Amino acid sequence: MAMDLLSIQSKLPSTGVSIFSVMSRLAEEHGAINLSQGFPDFDCAPELVEAVARCMREGHNQYAPMLGIFALTVESVQGALMVMIGHGLSTGALFLLVGMLYERRHSRLIADFGGLWAIMPVFSALLLVVTFSSVGLPGLNGFVGEFLILLGAFQWSRPAAVLGTAGIVFAAVYLLWMYQRVIFGAVRHEENRRLPDLDAREVWTLVPILLLIVWIGVYPKPFTAVTERAVADLLQVVQEKRAAAPAPWRVAVDSLSR
Repeated sequence: MAMDLLSIQSKLPSTGVSIFSVMSRLAEEHGAINLSQGFPDFDCAPELVEAVARCMREGHNQYAPMLGIFALTVESVQGALMVMIGHGLSTGALFLLVGMLYERRHSRLIADFGGLWAIMPVFSALLLVVTFSSVGLPGLNGFVGEFLILLGAFQWSRPAAVLGTAGIVFAAVYLLWMYQRVIFGAVRHEENRRLPDLDAREVWTLVPILLLIVWIGVYPKPFTAVTERAVADLLQVVQEKRAAAPAPWRVAVDSLSR
C-alpha cells in the first residue's frame, strides 16, 4: 500500500493536490471505483464530491471545533464534541447521497445536473435535510454543537465568536449554492429525465442516519450528558496546570481571552 501511494503521488501535479485526490486515484487504479468522469481536473473540477469535501474541510466543521477547544469552557468543548459527532453523520449521509446519484448518472460534475427536484423528489428531499443539518439549521444536529461553541466562545472572546458566526454563514452559502445548482432550475441535460428516484433499500440505508440527525437536533441531552462529566474533569486539570505554570506563560495565555 505504501508503494502504491508513492507511485500514484508521483503521477499527480506537484501543487494543489489533496490526500483525497491521491486516495481517489489509488482506488481508480485498483478498480474499486471509476473516477475518470468524476475527476477530469484534480485542481478545479466543479464536482459534487469536491463541493462537499471542501465545505467539510475548509468550512465550519473544521474551525468551529478548534474555536470551542481554544475557548476552553464546558459549553464550548461539549459543542466541539457535538460538532464532530454531527460531522460524521451529516458528511456520511452527503457522500452516500452523492454516491447514489453517481450510480445513476456516472458523473459528479455539478454542471451535469439541474432540475432534479421534479425528477427525483425523494432524493432531493433527503439531500435537503442533510444539507440543512450540515449548515446548522435549528432542529437538526449541526445547530446544537455550533450553538454551544458560540455560547462558550462569547464568554472567552467576543471577536473570535463574531468571526466564528460569520464563518458559519459563509459555509452555509457554499453548500446551498451547490444544492441550488443541482436540484433546482431547468433540466439542462435530457439524459437526466430518465434518472430513477431512490428505491426502498437506499431510503432505509439513510433512515438511521436521518433519525440520529433529528434526535440530536431536537433532544441532545442524552449525548451531552455522557460527555459533561469528562469535559468538566478535563477543564479542571487544565486550570490546575495553568495555575502551576510559570507567570510569563499564565500572562500569555490569559491575554488571548482579552
